[in-house]
Amino acid sequence: MEAGETWLTNLDEARRLAATERKELFIVFTGTSWCGPCVDFEKDVLSRPEFLDRTGRFVLVKLEYPKAQEELPEAQRKQYIAWQEQYAVYAFPTVLLADATGRPYAMTGSIGLGPAEFALHVERYRLAGEARDAALSKAKEAQGIEKVRRLDAALSALVAETGQTERRVDMLVRFYRPEIDQILDLDKANAAGLRDKYLGMLGDQEEQTRLAAMEVRFKVAMKEGGSAAALKLIDEEPGQAKTVEVRKRLQNARRTHLEWGERYEEALAYSNQLLKDDLFSAEEKRGIRGRIAYDLKQLDRIDESAAVYDGLIAEVAADRDAEWRFLRDKAVMLTGAKRDADALETWDRSRRYVEEGSDHWLDSEVFRCRLLGKLGRIDEASSAFDAALNSKALKTLDRANLLSEKAMALGQAGRRDEAVACAVQAEEVLGRTKTDGESEDMTKFIRQKLSIARGEQKKGQ
Repeated sequence: MEAGETWLTNLDEARRLAATERKELFIVFTGTSWCGPCVDFEKDVLSRPEFLDRTGRFVLVKLEYPKAQEELPEAQRKQYIAWQEQYAVYAFPTVLLADATGRPYAMTGSIGLGPAEFALHVERYRLAGEARDAALSKAKEAQGIEKVRRLDAALSALVAETGQTERRVDMLVRFYRPEIDQILDLDKANAAGLRDKYLGMLGDQEEQTRLAAMEVRFKVAMKEGGSAAALKLIDEEPGQAKTVEVRKRLQNARRTHLEWGERYEEALAYSNQLLKDDLFSAEEKRGIRGRIAYDLKQLDRIDESAAVYDGLIAEVAADRDAEWRFLRDKAVMLTGAKRDADALETWDRSRRYVEEGSDHWLDSEVFRCRLLGKLGRIDEASSAFDAALNSKALKTLDRANLLSEKAMALGQAGRRDEAVACAVQAEEVLGRTKTDGESEDMTKFIRQKLSIARGEQKKGQ
């Protein structure tokens, strides 16, 4: 099976294939028949060649769930319900990266990235699996406290999205209990200082069971009565929480459902309240502040949103990856808010963090050139496009895409002859590109932009 050619729909079959081909598992729990974010994720990422072309290390698994479990075909129902319960999936879409046995090492979902960016995001998370395996291998050779520290290093490699610490903890408790038990058994005197960390994760079994049932109730309420119904249930639970992790999970659920209900003022106030809670780590609080920036943007309080991002960027200045992510988020926010000059300045700042020829670099160059055109600086935009096109690291299809963007910018500036000439260049590049099933969608998209550039089609048609 070629990379990206087939999505399997049976997890047991996928595990066997992954073991045979020495690959890992990319598992997506989705519901494209009823879940809006799932539909967008499928259309914008999972079906796109820019993503599929980069999935060669994985066996791809897509598990489609209807709105109600009773709607599952009888032949699939038992298996699908078991897989959902095994991985404690209560939100759609959810993506798990796992080894061939099905033991996950990373969790993510639809996070607003484009297909190529999401592929890079997945690759970064895949490296967490390599770090886990390396640490577990070293732990096998170690004894005593050294073994405890190496086991902790392996478990610390597991990742979930910023602000989703509770999901990472759930993954650890469900799939890495033997390693947790070893840590606790080998260090009863707490010489490594890790007992509180792992005992806090475990809580008691009754609380974990209650939490799983609680999340199912939230999901049902959301489907039947929307965010208001789910929030009513969530607000009844905090007084019954017995562990810190359950309390944090309830707080994050409340904030999320306020946003889903477009109650951004309330979500903003609640997030600011959470920042005062010492139970959240510095990383978790940065995730909360990211949501504050999002809520401010939704409320059209753009300057305040930008200020939050500026604070985050300054705070993580020693971490290049984190600084770039917040710069990118700020640039995307300003672009969407049509603050073109500020957005351009932010995209310019982000450039020093990306490698020439990478997908992140390509995205930043396209945004920069578009903004230069919108600001009436078409000569600068044209020169910037030319500089990007001169990159030796540029892939053929990306070159055609950049030429189509340049043609559109020239056409929108009224420089029709130059736009047509640029479109001809793009068509020549496409003519040299091997078009298979995986790149066909991108080729069609490029040709649609070229049609707009030539004046044959209006933007948005």
